Amino acid sequence: MKGSILEKYAHDALQFLFPQNCFEELVINFNIFHPTCPKMVLSRGLGIGITAGSILLFVPQIIKIFSAKSAKGISLISQLLALIAAAGTASYSFNKGFVFSQWGDSFFVSVQLMVIVMQILYYSDASAYAFAFFAFCWAFVFAVIGGYIPNEFLTMIQALGIPIAVASKSIQAWQNYRSRSTGQLSLVSASLQLAGTIARVFTSIQDTGDSLLIVSFAIAAVFNAILFVQFFLYWNEAKPGQGIFRRMGRGFVDYWRRIGNDYRTVVKETAEACVEKPFKAGLYFTALGGLVYAYRTNPSEARTMNELRELRQMMTLLPASIHNKESDEELSQRSLLLSQNRLHYYNLWFFSLLIESPHDSSVRIYSSQDKNLKGWILAELFNNVYDVGYLGRWRRLERKFKEYDVNTEDLNLLPD
Repeated sequence: MKGSILEKYAHDALQFLFPQNCFEELVINFNIFHPTCPKMVLSRGLGIGITAGSILLFVPQIIKIFSAKSAKGISLISQLLALIAAAGTASYSFNKGFVFSQWGDSFFVSVQLMVIVMQILYYSDASAYAFAFFAFCWAFVFAVIGGYIPNEFLTMIQALGIPIAVASKSIQAWQNYRSRSTGQLSLVSASLQLAGTIARVFTSIQDTGDSLLIVSFAIAAVFNAILFVQFFLYWNEAKPGQGIFRRMGRGFVDYWRRIGNDYRTVVKETAEACVEKPFKAGLYFTALGGLVYAYRTNPSEARTMNELRELRQMMTLLPASIHNKESDEELSQRSLLLSQNRLHYYNLWFFSLLIESPHDSSVRIYSSQDKNLKGWILAELFNNVYDVGYLGRWRRLERKFKEYDVNTEDLNLLPD
């Protein structure tokens, strides 16, 4: 069983990395001059690499804040602006249906920045706002997944990332120009940022063709290039007698050494905290394990449809005389809603929702398009929740089929 699961994951990964017939062309036939496959595979590979590199980007910062129980020195405004830019890219790309490797880094960065903003609020005088901020972020994610946020609004958020990037990079470049020095800026960090934005321009052109994304990353690449060039312009003034390549090599080593030290410190402090407060550590690990279990057992859409088919088959094999009326009605209702394209599945990682819509989403009738006939987005959404899935089961479906083979109407007619 495990072997088949691993094989499926490996097959899906290869299929994602080598779309269409690119695996056969590049690996089997070794046709490296294929007109489209090399660019497609390179784009997917770059996207996966950038996404993988972003998963733990701010984790040391998060744990340092948690260990110190303070976020002193970290600007709330700068973190919020960075969060808006990253979340805007992730939301816009998700809404457009782009591949995950194109916006996965923005998603992971958004999650980590959200945690940092919550920490800044929690360890300040506005601790109550941390949970309100989390609720807002969760509602925003749910609204994006459910398609309840207009495309125009998501486009506006994505477009806001351009002036934010221009402002932040321009201020830094102007400061470097005035001081004739790059100060404490890291050459390696600037190089990685430049390489990352250039790679994103390529992946955006290849995977999306979206002009707004391309322009956003292109402008960011231009300003990152300006900062990168300033290292060469002001090199002799900052470090006379020291070669550029020597400093680049030393900076590269120092960069990864600092990252290693950060993670080493985090691991050490975490281990010490676990030893000092084992009960608290146990609670955290239990909660983390619970989240992992909830994620792994969250009913998927395919599993939900398979379960519905199995229930239909099971009820067909049962004599009609012992059918439970509630079970039959529930099965008929779900089948009707699905056939009318009015029952929609939403995966929220740790639980799932089935939302009943009053109209077929593919039919553009007046009552479904006029915004004046609709209620508040979240109110309308939660009023139409049909079922909640968690820990491998659907709450309503389980309740309706608890006594599926007991005809309660006939049972009530029996004498006491």
